[in-house]
Amino acid sequence: ARSGNVLGGGDYSKNRILPDIISAINDNKILKIRNPNSIRPWQHVVEPVWGYMILAEKQYQNKLITENMAWNFGPNNNSFVKVNAIVRFIERISNLKGIRITKNTIRETMVLKLNSNKSKKFLKWKSIWNLKKTLIMVLEWNQSYKRSNNARKICENQISEYLKMI
Repeated sequence: ARSGNVLGGGDYSKNRILPDIISAINDNKILKIRNPNSIRPWQHVVEPVWGYMILAEKQYQNKLITENMAWNFGPNNNSFVKVNAIVRFIERISNLKGIRITKNTIRETMVLKLNSNKSKKFLKWKSIWNLKKTLIMVLEWNQSYKRSNNARKICENQISEYLKMI
């Protein structure tokens, strides 16, 4: 099983778009973008995790009849957007200071997409949150964590909100 490019609160890894944006916001610094035109299948981390849980349950119950055992859990097509679109959206709704595009020294694929039709058909799984909702949830996670420092409670609240929509 695999997923698209997952986004979620609490991820502060370097060289990942949302952690880099959040660090720029938190530290009041200029954001450096390596490859603004790369297209990725962006989704909130709860989306594929829910799919993995459905898959595990079906496999445990021996309720899957398919020869190809590879499973994709990706967002809807409208969430396949350029890095730059994410940056511009967050720039509009936050206090992000500025953006500097740097020369890409890392060789990356320009377009990544995932076909999740099999998961939708056989598991009845689907992506619930669109990209805008995903980005807002990650930014809200960051703001809540700065206020309360209670990652567990914030995650539980966001998971509960997601499960209400299923």
